[in-house]
Amino acid sequence: MALKKVNVQVVKDTSTAAKLFQTNKLDYTALSNEYIHQYKSTKGYHTRAIPLIGYMSFNTQRETTGNVHVRKALAQAFNKELLVKKVLYAGQPLNGIVPQDFAFNASTGHDYRKDAGDMLTYNLKNAKKEWAEAKKELGKDQITIEILTSDTSESKRVGEYLQSQLEENLAGLTVKVRSIPLKSRLNSTTNYDFDVVYGTWQPDFADPINFLSDGGQYHFDDDYKNQEFWDLLNQASTTYATDNNKRWDALIKSEKLLLKDDAFTAPVYQGAMAYLLNDRVKDFQISPYGTVVFYRNTKLAE
Repeated sequence: MALKKVNVQVVKDTSTAAKLFQTNKLDYTALSNEYIHQYKSTKGYHTRAIPLIGYMSFNTQRETTGNVHVRKALAQAFNKELLVKKVLYAGQPLNGIVPQDFAFNASTGHDYRKDAGDMLTYNLKNAKKEWAEAKKELGKDQITIEILTSDTSESKRVGEYLQSQLEENLAGLTVKVRSIPLKSRLNSTTNYDFDVVYGTWQPDFADPINFLSDGGQYHFDDDYKNQEFWDLLNQASTTYATDNNKRWDALIKSEKLLLKDDAFTAPVYQGAMAYLLNDRVKDFQISPYGTVVFYRNTKLAE
């Protein structure tokens, strides 16, 4: 039976919405991460990966986070698998700035993330090596940094997890977490009032260059000085614009510079959308970005 009308009920609290779903008063509701573990066994539970990324961005104008060895150490010293399984309950580890199942080579059909491979993984051996080099260059044995997050429940939990992991795995490191409203967090990052900021970002269009040229990074154009990176992005947009394979190679090389060579940013995880949907709802569609629901083809089982 085709839909004739959709009634939308605004429910601010996820717990309330889930209970309404369980009593058949709602056919669909999205779940925020803190409720996924509670409702993942509920009939009608669904999850799907979306091109949302969690990342750490560094203030390269400060002495500590301006040190490439510090950034490489921080980027590799936390267990991403544990984060998605025990803290977020959804999503998957991300070892590059471009997520999986997002952009595909028009000539080969290959997923960009699979072609590009891992850039910054959880690697304690490498992290400790970089950390030792960082302390040597900075002339310090005890280092304190602050991670800035928004004050949402999810962001605070990720910030606290990073704090715990980094302090445990990098000797002599003290991590403070400052969680403030998103508007204030954005102002702080704009004004360089941060060491490390944790945030999430979703793309505007389905191409790797959207993440590589933006990706939510702060002061990217002003502070990232690797000219080879910018030349490669320019080639991908001009010289190789109609050559899919050469363009792909240029984008992959640029990502390696951004992450493996310079660790200007650090990927944390790729997000997932979790929701409850009544079995009677058929042909229900969610946008590839996981932020919009399409009802045009939706039907109800008779």
